[in-house]
Amino acid sequence: VLSSLAQSEEKADVLSKKASSFFESSNWDSAEYYYRAAALAYDQLGNRRKYFQESNQIIEIYLMENRLFEMKTSIDSLLSQVSEQDSSLLEVRSYLLSNLSIYYERIFLLKKSLYYAELAIELLERAPKNEQNNLNLASFYLNIGLLYQRNRDYLQALKYYRQSLILREEYGAEPMGMADIHNSIAVANFYLGQYDEALKQYQLSLDYYYKALDPIHPKVAIAFNNMAFSHMRL
Repeated sequence: VLSSLAQSEEKADVLSKKASSFFESSNWDSAEYYYRAAALAYDQLGNRRKYFQESNQIIEIYLMENRLFEMKTSIDSLLSQVSEQDSSLLEVRSYLLSNLSIYYERIFLLKKSLYYAELAIELLERAPKNEQNNLNLASFYLNIGLLYQRNRDYLQALKYYRQSLILREEYGAEPMGMADIHNSIAVANFYLGQYDEALKQYQLSLDYYYKALDPIHPKVAIAFNNMAFSHMRL
């Protein structure tokens, strides 16, 4: 029996790896097919954590393809399967709430989006501390900062951007992640009239963009343009 279970788990892992490969190459149809097969396999094995992980990847595909109705339906279904009292799945519930926040942002209900973003952060802050959870928390901080920025609450946005930066620096986020957070901090600084600091942050974002992107990439050009605007305000 144990040998059979091990083989079944191995097959589920193979399905998951295939799905990830298709996802990385933006082959959404194939990725969805294999994520769904992997989720079913893990569910049959009683591996709830991996079942939710694979299911959440399907939600990511719905988001990529702007299939918002299917996204919302799937989130609601999965949330109904995760008890609020189950402390072992705090991060799973937080990811689902974060996706629910993104759904409401996509349909321009920013107050609801902020509400679920805050709930997602609250849960993930209570989850076990490890590198993956902390990097995800850094992304959650960035996302809620962007929501506050859209509401023109730049002080709140800056607060969350700085929290995101602390975690990214501590856990060695990739250059693009570092570039994006420094750019977001710069934008908040600019709108708060902190032009010197905005320039410093734009320069930091540019340094990271050079590590991750071609020098003629549009993001590099935008960073230069933003620096010029900051110089004009000094």
